[in-house]
Amino acid sequence: MDQIIVSTKITSIEPAGLAVVLDDGKPGFIRRTELSWSHLPYSADSRFRVGQVIKAAITGHKADDAVLLSVRHAEGEPWSRAIKKYQIGQAIVGIVYAVFQDAVFIELEEGVGGRIPIRELGPPSTDGIEQAIRVGDCLGVEITGLSDEHRHFHCSNRIALKKIAARPEASLRMEHKDRV
Repeated sequence: MDQIIVSTKITSIEPAGLAVVLDDGKPGFIRRTELSWSHLPYSADSRFRVGQVIKAAITGHKADDAVLLSVRHAEGEPWSRAIKKYQIGQAIVGIVYAVFQDAVFIELEEGVGGRIPIRELGPPSTDGIEQAIRVGDCLGVEITGLSDEHRHFHCSNRIALKKIAARPEASLRMEHKDRV
């Protein structure tokens, strides 16, 4: 089924999402989860403002007949573009969005994630992973593979650090917009 993309105007920014009005005057609502593909927490008012006109895909209707919409579906799913953009062996900087005992997850660009197993992190810290790396930190990584099933890249901070140590003049380029 083809999605219907409509133009909407933001009438208010609410904790649960955006209240909008469609061109035909019908009320609509975009839930917070439908505002972005990003894994990173962000405030809706950092990207959107009252009066702003945005494109959104119709996803359904609420009981009060308001139209349910999605900005992210109007923009398109980022994974299919990312697997064409990034290559194995490519160095990139990602922003940490989750830290677990066995892995750290980073966002390479909006909606495109990477997984760094603990063994692929830089020098071990005596403080424990949760103290050494925090959500919001930027980590240089090298892409070592991908998981189509889980829609993320396999990454290594350890390999990236070794390459930088071998060539101090080399630097990792930011491949995404700064959203922190």
